[in-house]
Amino acid sequence: MRFNMKTGLATQKQLSASALDFSRMNESYIDRKQRYVYGTRLDSIAKVTRIVKFDLHAEPESDKKCLEVGGNIQGLYDLGPGRFDSGAIFVPKFLGVESEEDDGYLIFVVHDENTKK
Repeated sequence: MRFNMKTGLATQKQLSASALDFSRMNESYIDRKQRYVYGTRLDSIAKVTRIVKFDLHAEPESDKKCLEVGGNIQGLYDLGPGRFDSGAIFVPKFLGVESEEDDGYLIFVVHDENTKK
């Protein structure tokens, strides 16, 4: 969702054919136009199975019926079978906006159901 603070209008566009949740971004850029956002893909029982990086300046490809790199999807990280995460947070490598917006780390906790730990 984008909010135009001058006109008061809000617009939205669909980023993916697949449902995503728990979107995050570099919060150092929260008061400016962001380019990158990270979302999580849920499986059928609401467990996070992969993390998706979007480029909001690129257009989605209309022929994509599932999540794959191309268009506005810049990267996918699949946690692997039986592994689920809690939703990622973005931590910039350097505080402030002097570095590139996506120069940082995604931090998340992974539970591996295969190890029963």
